[in-house]
Amino acid sequence: MIDVGMVEAAVNPSRTIRIVENSWRKHVEHLKNSIVQLPFSGEYTAIIGTNFTLVEGYAGDLVIDRVADGTTTYLLTKPLRFKDYRIYACYTKNGRFQSFVSRPVVGFHYTDLNKDGDRRLCLGAVKYIAPETIDSVREICSRIIHSQRVIYIGSLGSAFVPHGYKTLKNIIKSDYSWRDRRCKLIAEGFMKPMLETEG
Repeated sequence: MIDVGMVEAAVNPSRTIRIVENSWRKHVEHLKNSIVQLPFSGEYTAIIGTNFTLVEGYAGDLVIDRVADGTTTYLLTKPLRFKDYRIYACYTKNGRFQSFVSRPVVGFHYTDLNKDGDRRLCLGAVKYIAPETIDSVREICSRIIHSQRVIYIGSLGSAFVPHGYKTLKNIIKSDYSWRDRRCKLIAEGFMKPMLETEG
């Protein structure tokens, strides 16, 4: 930083000195506002945006192969499989945890958009405290990916599926009673009751 005392003490500080000093102050202020604070130390993959940091906790396949209604679990006859699916813990620019998001957005359990434009995962029964280490992010994400293999009828959120699965999505998300939807899903060959040996 330019010494303000020297500038003020100068008998006739030149216009150039004042311009340089003002420019330097603006530059330092811009740097302060641009700094992103990483949420914790360690080795991990992160995406740093303007106002957020996404810390990768899972990268791999997403398989959705079950439907559960609270009393019975069913197997999908043609599981939904997605490659290169990633789950991230989302942190603010100053390192405060916000939510879990995924890229791409695919599945049956999403809530609203967060302020950074990512759609939050609806985690249902997955309980956690705000993760403060990469190990805790990965542990929570392993529980999330396990939970996501099941379409929970009692807690459906926004659903996003590829075109080939639109009929399945439309039946599951329809306004008919679960009894009627269940009958239709079984009759049209989308699912079957799960045997105990298949658990």
